[in-house]
Amino acid sequence: MKYKIYPTLHSEIKKGTVWTYYKTDSNLIKIKNKENKKSIIIAYRKIDKNFINTYDKSEITNKLKNYSSLEKILFDEYYRNKLGISKYDEVELEIKPVKSFVFWYKLLYLKNHPDEVVNITFWFTFLTFIFTLFSYIISFEKLIKVVNHIFNCLIEIISIIFK
Repeated sequence: MKYKIYPTLHSEIKKGTVWTYYKTDSNLIKIKNKENKKSIIIAYRKIDKNFINTYDKSEITNKLKNYSSLEKILFDEYYRNKLGISKYDEVELEIKPVKSFVFWYKLLYLKNHPDEVVNITFWFTFLTFIFTLFSYIISFEKLIKVVNHIFNCLIEIISIIFK
């Protein structure tokens, strides 16, 4: 579907959200630019009358009411750059909801979030997960050694008893 690209309000910059009329129950959506095949995972918010009124009150934005012929989609410069598009372009986009049980998409959303705090938190969490996994592997290896030693001791005791 062809969408008209609008910039978000200043208050929405770096929030990692997109505003559109697209309807879904998912809070994350995948947007793919059909022309260059670039895609993003982004949080979804539905455009409503309150948002249009707030957006149209801004003196530095084009009014949404004036562009009723095309679908509207609003996101900040960070995501427009990721998709390789500019504000006020008319672009063929494919929008799909992200299934809530697909953990990979949630990680991609956090990893590519425009807010540095969210991005840094993702990397700390990811490193903690890796270190935890490494600790379990080391612990499991030691557990196997202990179990192997106990098993060898039991075999030796049984061999002494039945000699």
